[in-house]
Amino acid sequence: MGCRGLKISKELGLGFKDTSGNFVAVDDSRIDPIWAKCGELGIPVEIHVSDPKAFFTPINQYNERYDELMKNPEWSFNGEEFPSKTEILEARNRVICM
Repeated sequence: MGCRGLKISKELGLGFKDTSGNFVAVDDSRIDPIWAKCGELGIPVEIHVSDPKAFFTPINQYNERYDELMKNPEWSFNGEEFPSKTEILEARNRVICM
């Protein structure tokens, strides 16, 4: 109906949670029909899945984004409650290689 592309933000993987309280990753099988339809229709997909490495490390004097994260601590994805940057990128890669 006129869609020229699909943009996926980092909320998928780092924000949206399912009813069990788990983050919904980009390679979640519940999303597979979307990827399949985009492929069928030849619709390009842009996926923003992560932030710089510093956003996944402790906010301390050794963090290259220390000042920025101190002003905006909600930008931090450090801690066991979040998937690691590696896990997020691996999920992205699995979707790309489907």
